[in-house]
Amino acid sequence: MRKFVTFGLGALAAATLALGPASPAQAVIVPPGSVTDQVCLALPGGVVGIVNQLVANGTLTGLLTTELTGATADLNLKTTDLVNAIIDHINTIDGGGNVASTAAVVSARASSYSDAAARWTKAVKDLDAAQLAAQVLTMQNSVLSAINGGLCV
Repeated sequence: MRKFVTFGLGALAAATLALGPASPAQAVIVPPGSVTDQVCLALPGGVVGIVNQLVANGTLTGLLTTELTGATADLNLKTTDLVNAIIDHINTIDGGGNVASTAAVVSARASSYSDAAARWTKAVKDLDAAQLAAQVLTMQNSVLSAINGGLCV
């Protein structure tokens, strides 16, 4: 019995994946029920599962990149607001103005800054985790593709 295994990948998945090196196509006689037969029957499902995860991860990574962009813009705005409030407070102290009101503004701006920094930190961590997951999936795909190329084709 000859066993030929091919994987059909969509355009997005094919563009996303860097498949492992292809071995020369060989006709291999594989006894039914052998370990090789079982592995070659299972490989397509494993690769399809990884491809589906990569596509989902790509969508997630895009959303997380958008979140990080928004969080960065918000953090920049809150940083500017806090710096301006601190400068205004210092000028108020020097000018003999209402220090209590400018201190309240500094406190509110510091709280907003802290919230924005926490959002930005979470966005960075989430994006890093998604990118790491994509790298792991790509490596798994490379291993399975190389096994397929060396064993099943």
